[in-house]
Amino acid sequence: MGKNNVFIFVVFVVLFSVFCIIYYGYKENQKKLEYEGWVKVQPAWAMKKRVKACKSDFPEAECIVNHKPDNTVRVSVEPGLVIGGNEDETRERYLFHMAFNVQADQTGNFYVAQVGQGVIRKYNAHGEYLMSIGRKGNGPGEMPMVFGMELDTLSRVHVVQEVFPKHTIFSAEGEFIKSHRVEAPGSFGYYGMTESNGDWFFSYYDRKTKKTIHRFSDKGAYMNSWGSPLGLDDEGSALAYKCHKACSHGRLLILNEQIYYSQYNPYEIHVYDCNTFQLEKKIFRKNKFFPRKTYLLDQDATASLSGTSQSSLLAYYQGYIIHCIAAKRGRIPVTVIDVFSLGGRLLGSKQLEYNCYFTDLDAKGNLYGIKNNMCKYYKPLSHLQEQVVRYQLVLKVQ
Repeated sequence: MGKNNVFIFVVFVVLFSVFCIIYYGYKENQKKLEYEGWVKVQPAWAMKKRVKACKSDFPEAECIVNHKPDNTVRVSVEPGLVIGGNEDETRERYLFHMAFNVQADQTGNFYVAQVGQGVIRKYNAHGEYLMSIGRKGNGPGEMPMVFGMELDTLSRVHVVQEVFPKHTIFSAEGEFIKSHRVEAPGSFGYYGMTESNGDWFFSYYDRKTKKTIHRFSDKGAYMNSWGSPLGLDDEGSALAYKCHKACSHGRLLILNEQIYYSQYNPYEIHVYDCNTFQLEKKIFRKNKFFPRKTYLLDQDATASLSGTSQSSLLAYYQGYIIHCIAAKRGRIPVTVIDVFSLGGRLLGSKQLEYNCYFTDLDAKGNLYGIKNNMCKYYKPLSHLQEQVVRYQLVLKVQ
């Protein structure tokens, strides 16, 4: 055997050995996941597959596919107010843990929902603490947890809870006004909520109706539901419901007699008619922060969203639709701001090199959100403390 043949044989053996080691490690990892109670579900993630399904299932709806932004609008974010974090560790009112939502009123005051504490903190435009609204509990004016929060045109604070569905209303001064049960047909959720003409709209997947958007009266009476959840390759899977629940909710925006719904995962924006509730268009956006094909769920329905996008804000500003998402680039969380025309064309995009979960955008272009709230899930960044921020969104037509 010649020297060249020996060299080729040795290289082949080495490569084959490396492949066997990697494959063996992969198999052992799968066995470990299955042993620990993790189960694989195969969602239909591929954008081509989802576009094809949209055209087949909704032939009258328009499918808009954006492969990349056309860069007619330049997007930038200017740093502004920051409160909380390591420098404020000695001040309890400026310590944030699992802050889920920040909303601003017309005067510049902003409200921070503290999930586990059952309270909402109010700050003025300079970031100075004003008061706490509500308290932890189950009585009148009390909340076991605070997730869903929205301000109406009178700056009243609306809060909803999930386990025992209840809608609680406070004045801007923190006074308890009233609360009522939400008479949901099946399950209830609070990920996305908005109000129009006294009716309240919530986005979550309900197992009974198998819909994703639900409308209630101002007294909590159920009215109707619509919207389809994401497709699954195995709809009959025992964990299909858990996958639907984990992904099929999103942010809501009502504009020009249309309801915009940004699906939590994968990246899609659905547009419905406000009167007929029929799907008018679906907006698709190709991206590099797309989920892997195998979706892992544990026994508690906790989703492994590796490489995923999570919708945090859907808003209207200066004639454009603004969509903010929390995403991952490798093992590092980042923030992406996309700008769409009303027709669904992706005009511009900006990726921020840090994690900021934006939840509100006011008429002046102030973005409110929580910085570093996802970093606790990443060991290299777990030391960073949550901060509440107000940044300035700047859009410039190229």
